[in-house]
Amino acid sequence: MNSGLGVDVRMMSGLVQGAASLIITLIMVRSVVGIFHRLPSNPLRLVLPAVITVGITGSGLVLVHAFVGTPRIVPSLTLAFVFCVYTVLKLHHEDTIKDY
Repeated sequence: MNSGLGVDVRMMSGLVQGAASLIITLIMVRSVVGIFHRLPSNPLRLVLPAVITVGITGSGLVLVHAFVGTPRIVPSLTLAFVFCVYTVLKLHHEDTIKDY
């Protein structure tokens, strides 16, 4: 998309995308951790934090990407959901270890 532009524009575009990804990832981790620790220990605790987090952050991302015309946002949302589930499973594992 930016290949026809100058190096400065491509570099800035990459830096902005990288910074946005970092910030969104940090927000998602904080959200998953916060929701996980507020839920009672049951099977929903393993999925609900990811569903809520991706539902909220994904809605914002879909709006932004629709505004700028980015195609194929679903793979990004799928990756975000998998990342959130992975984070929840790590939290669950840490809680399990603490209990013993």
